[in-house]
Amino acid sequence: MEQSLIKDIETRTYQEMLFAESANQNSLIVLPTGLGKTIVMLYLVAYFIDKLPDKKILVATPTRPLVNQIAKTFKNHLTIDPDIVLEIDGSTIPKKREKLYLDHTIIVSTPQTLANDFLADRLHTKDFQLICFDEAHRATGNYAYVKIMQLFEVDQLYPRVIAFTATPGNNKEQIMNVLDNLKTKAVLSRFDDDPDVKPYVSSHKPKVIWLELPQVYRDSLKIIEKVEKELVKEIKDRGLLVQGYLSKTLAMDLQKQAVLLMKDDPEKGELLNFTPNLIRILHLRELVETQGLPQASASLTNWIIKPEKKTLKEFLDNPLIKDLHRIISSNPVPHPKLHKLVDLLKSRAIKKDSKIIIFSNYRNTVDFVYNQLHEDDIHCEKFVGQSSGSNASKGMTQKEQIRILEEFKNGNLNILISTSVGEEGLDVGSCDLVIFYDSVPSIVRSVQRVGRGRKKQSEVIRLVTKNTKDAAMYFATRKREKSVVQFIRKELPQIFKSEIKSVTNGNNLINLSSSSKSKDLTNYIAKTEADSNYSASKNNGVNSLKSSPTKNEILKQEVIKIEPLEEKSYIIVDPRERHSSIPRLLKKAGWSISLINLPAGDYKVSEHCIIERKTAEDFAHSVIDGRLFEQISQKLSIYEKPIILLHGSLSNVTINISKQALSGALASIILDFQIPVLQVESEEEAADFIVALAKREQKDNKNLPQVDSISKKYPIQDIQRFVLGGIPGINRSKADQLLETMGSIRSLANADPIDISNLPGFGKTLSNRIHKLMNHDFKEEDSLE
Repeated sequence: MEQSLIKDIETRTYQEMLFAESANQNSLIVLPTGLGKTIVMLYLVAYFIDKLPDKKILVATPTRPLVNQIAKTFKNHLTIDPDIVLEIDGSTIPKKREKLYLDHTIIVSTPQTLANDFLADRLHTKDFQLICFDEAHRATGNYAYVKIMQLFEVDQLYPRVIAFTATPGNNKEQIMNVLDNLKTKAVLSRFDDDPDVKPYVSSHKPKVIWLELPQVYRDSLKIIEKVEKELVKEIKDRGLLVQGYLSKTLAMDLQKQAVLLMKDDPEKGELLNFTPNLIRILHLRELVETQGLPQASASLTNWIIKPEKKTLKEFLDNPLIKDLHRIISSNPVPHPKLHKLVDLLKSRAIKKDSKIIIFSNYRNTVDFVYNQLHEDDIHCEKFVGQSSGSNASKGMTQKEQIRILEEFKNGNLNILISTSVGEEGLDVGSCDLVIFYDSVPSIVRSVQRVGRGRKKQSEVIRLVTKNTKDAAMYFATRKREKSVVQFIRKELPQIFKSEIKSVTNGNNLINLSSSSKSKDLTNYIAKTEADSNYSASKNNGVNSLKSSPTKNEILKQEVIKIEPLEEKSYIIVDPRERHSSIPRLLKKAGWSISLINLPAGDYKVSEHCIIERKTAEDFAHSVIDGRLFEQISQKLSIYEKPIILLHGSLSNVTINISKQALSGALASIILDFQIPVLQVESEEEAADFIVALAKREQKDNKNLPQVDSISKKYPIQDIQRFVLGGIPGINRSKADQLLETMGSIRSLANADPIDISNLPGFGKTLSNRIHKLMNHDFKEEDSLE
């Protein structure tokens, strides 16, 4: 790598070592927050641009502020033309994104945007030589990082993959899952106690300030404990076993168990009178113990204003809850943490360039602390996420977030009060003081918070309340942190059958003196490249894994078999479905995918055939709220061949609805609307069925799906079908039959019910239903049979 590609960077040995060791093997780099993961990323980008300048580089990071931060680092510290760096996200329309991708070499974006664009062929896997995944601990489940890697695997292309995280997970299972999902076979780590890191981290050990709860808090918790015991007894008496530490997570699991029990024994439905209230009382306990009486009072008041559910009304009618509300509303005593926080801030001489971050788990606590500090003439700003709900304070836009971060970074703002959104990756410079207003159960979040106080004289202070959930979380997180570090350092090397390179291994160190640095780094990389199981191919511009699975091996893992398809064959997919793996499986089967908003359904496989996919859970919800029949009558029925794909078993849904109601809904769809319903057990099975339908419908490239649009020109015949499709029992074929026989909707309205009943497939009940609907006075209340 030419040293001239990078400018204005303070060189650190551990960053250059991590770069050199990762350049020729797919790696997960574990580096605590604040130690410069982005600089390692910068070295890699410069190296690969120099190596294959015609091939693209992809950097995925979870949020828009992080996209902005990384792109700015590249533009400021790469000597190449900054215009080759593209900073982009989903706010740019797809067509424009596609054009911009063509004109840029380095693409920095959010993962969901990238996954969608790979899926829709706006981005092409063959164009990339390097992918960097920021905050890689997110690569679990159905997160977009996982989807991106799956799409590269589908195309049998394996660029260099380098993932970055402060800590890869909360336990061994999560860590191994991340490694597997990102196809990384090496973990390169540095921690605070490593010799080459020590000079750059704080000499102060994190400090814990233990606090006692005032008497009014203890009185409130006694009442809460009584309510908890009452509810647990009621639940146990009805056959559910309550074991282990009583938490909201346990209470939610109990509620799911109650729903499943009720399906086999309706009398077990009584459990659902108690499990929701157990969740509520545990939430109040957490607020009292860790946040404060004012926050607990606000929650109770919101419930009292809008007691929407029967169980909530019963909860609020409990004399103990009434006593609790009276005590906490008449004694709005702030949590002792607040007084301690104010004392900590006032005791420090806050200089012009001082930086202090206060972290809290709850947005309403951020608001409360913000207001209190301003009352004490302490200038500060809030930093929260974008979402906002009816009971939440207003969120921040991405522009507001970026503005606040810039003010904080530049020294125009000294104190930031943040929710978890400020924990992850944001470049705010190292802070003088980081305060944990409450404990966090996650190692990832704890490490990220601590990482904000990395510089030599930084302090980290935790405010912890004795004998509360706060204290339990603090001790549990400390224990898990030690376990994870031990796993990364000691156990992973054995799992990989090769030692993970560490600064403690003196044989791995190279000469990094300023005069020979570039040459030594290049020689070191060349040596590791020769020793690795990778071979670079300049013919296709990507690195091919010698040990990567063959095409046949990959196909054995999937239900769908790839067969040659006509070049024009494609399936229209509604963007809502991008969160499932079905679109990826369709691409794997050789089908082109068009992500287009559909007015009805999820998959359009031909001009006449539309597929609506519903999970069992969603199906049950849509029966309860009435959406199901509205969707069918007003949307699906306008198609000649609508199909409903039911994903999962209705016997396993976790909401309160009887088997009879679900069976009745299915019967109505099949008999009244004449729409077939097919049940599948997996997304692979669903994709297999969609492929079979598409092949049949698009035989010889005929009957290809077209984009529907109601907002533009729309055939009058289709609108007439749409109108009649709103009548229960009328599908597209019956609507066509009526219109062809009667000529118009007006003639149908004036027709004798007997004439309608004489049509094939129409009986007396349906004909009377049509006649009544066409002639009923809107002002008169009535219903159809």
